[in-house]
Amino acid sequence: MTAVDPHPPLRRPWRSAGAVFGGLLAVFVLSLGTDEILHLLQLYPTWGQRMSDPLFALATAYRIVFNVAGGYIAARLAPSAPLRHAMALGIVGRGVLRRQAGARSDVVPGRASGRGCALRLARRNNRDPEELVTPTVASRRVSTSASVNDDIAPTRRVLGKGGSL
Repeated sequence: MTAVDPHPPLRRPWRSAGAVFGGLLAVFVLSLGTDEILHLLQLYPTWGQRMSDPLFALATAYRIVFNVAGGYIAARLAPSAPLRHAMALGIVGRGVLRRQAGARSDVVPGRASGRGCALRLARRNNRDPEELVTPTVASRRVSTSASVNDDIAPTRRVLGKGGSL
């Protein structure tokens, strides 16, 4: 027979919210602080001007590290279930990123969404965007124009001889 704990652990919603907020605050402070330092060092252009692709890659690299650090902070501050708090931070951060990307589409056009990135790659390579995002749709489209018995050739035409994009 197992003993039942007469005093179950207390739920602490404010402490949980504080843990997620603390991780989010750390990510904001680190990201914006690094951005400001790079602007002051004139590595980045002035605020409001579009950056080049290598500078966006640099910003993405250090922001990934800062987001991991924010998840660690949220997990350490969590009263229980640290992974759940780190995941909550990721969900909240994604929502903030979507809102920010929509508000600043003139400076960062489509950079925040995977779909925007795929469309840019497709345009750069003069390919159909559907083909890049969903190769099966493109292979079905090609197979409808080919003969019914020719199942392998349409896939090779879309994907190439090696079978990969």
